[in-house]
Amino acid sequence: MAPWSLFYGSFFAIYGLWVTFGPARLMQSSPNWAAASLALSSLVYFVALPLAQWTWKYFGFTTALGIWALLTVLAYSLPLLDASLLPLVLPVGSMAAAGSYGLAETYMIEELTTQGRAHEFGASRKWGSLGFLLAAGFGGMLLDRMGGISSLEILLAVVAVGFGLCSLILMRYERSHGVGQIKLAGTSSVLNAPDAGEIEPVTLSAMSGQSQEDLLAAHSVRESQPEKSVLLRAIPQWALALALIGITFQRVAENQSTAWFGAMWMAGGHSATQAGLLSAWAVLAEFFAMGASTRWLERAPLQRVMFWCCLISSVRWILTPSCSSMVCAAALQSVHALSFGVFYPASLIWIRSHWPKHFFKARFTMEGGQRALSSGYYFLAAGSLIPVLGFAPVFEGCGLFAAIGAAVWCLPAFKEKRIVTA
Repeated sequence: MAPWSLFYGSFFAIYGLWVTFGPARLMQSSPNWAAASLALSSLVYFVALPLAQWTWKYFGFTTALGIWALLTVLAYSLPLLDASLLPLVLPVGSMAAAGSYGLAETYMIEELTTQGRAHEFGASRKWGSLGFLLAAGFGGMLLDRMGGISSLEILLAVVAVGFGLCSLILMRYERSHGVGQIKLAGTSSVLNAPDAGEIEPVTLSAMSGQSQEDLLAAHSVRESQPEKSVLLRAIPQWALALALIGITFQRVAENQSTAWFGAMWMAGGHSATQAGLLSAWAVLAEFFAMGASTRWLERAPLQRVMFWCCLISSVRWILTPSCSSMVCAAALQSVHALSFGVFYPASLIWIRSHWPKHFFKARFTMEGGQRALSSGYYFLAAGSLIPVLGFAPVFEGCGLFAAIGAAVWCLPAFKEKRIVTA
């Protein structure tokens, strides 16, 4: 899995630099265009995922990944030639990054789920957290040595090229080993997935001729043998829709609070080094949380987990603007272990378990809602709230969104109830 670890780590190195220092750099270099550029960087998601899925179907997984990775490298490298291009190429870079990452992550979750190993997603994804924290932590130090965030374009170009190289390594690995090579649980058989022809990621059910329900039921029976199997009570469709809303609101709050923390901290007179270290500290907590929760999430009551993650996150973000010391800020940043490190894999596992046939559509709906709301929030924050009222209302709004997310999981429809069958 080393090529996958490199892919995640290099991808989130770009994200670590951009999220920590990008909004501040945009508002410094192009204040008139910052709000529109940030808003568009979220809205392009609606174009990226359908196009990425189409290129997968037409060209195959590895070629499609290469196309989107190359576009990512070009977009994030162009501002090195002319800093005025930054607000123009940011939406393109965001679209390309969303396409390449969306393909890779959706494929991995589908593959792990069909093997009954969905709970192991966090163990793979945590290497992205490592890439983020290294880029944010060392990026701040480098920027201070290079004269401030005006040198951000240089670092962005370097990490973008690194991502391109890691994508090539992953492509070669998948081609040489057979895309989607999976060992059937409980047997010695190995199935090789084709590299093209499916608009959804190729799954074990498509390769073996079994239905998805048969495979999941068989895995459940194996886990509960020799006596009983355990099923979760069905949840009404309206409740499933509300669950997506609750997850979306928490994700918007996490996205926006992370995006504006570095800018808020530097606006308070602190250095880029401190901003980078605090952002890295948050992701370090996320890194360990994702690794530690791998087995625990397999059997945990996910709706309760997500309720407490949302509630505690709400308190965290409301208190964040009042912290001016490193110790206070670091303590609140540690809560990112719950805000994202536990909540994100738990939410994806929960969605996948309740939409086994329509995981991509459900995930696209949730991610699309997040991007749409984040786009509006970016525009509101950069265009109105921060210039007039400062950063506090931005974080208080994130706290409100997380509180709404927590309220959703209080509904009686989500009360855990297990049905035991002989």
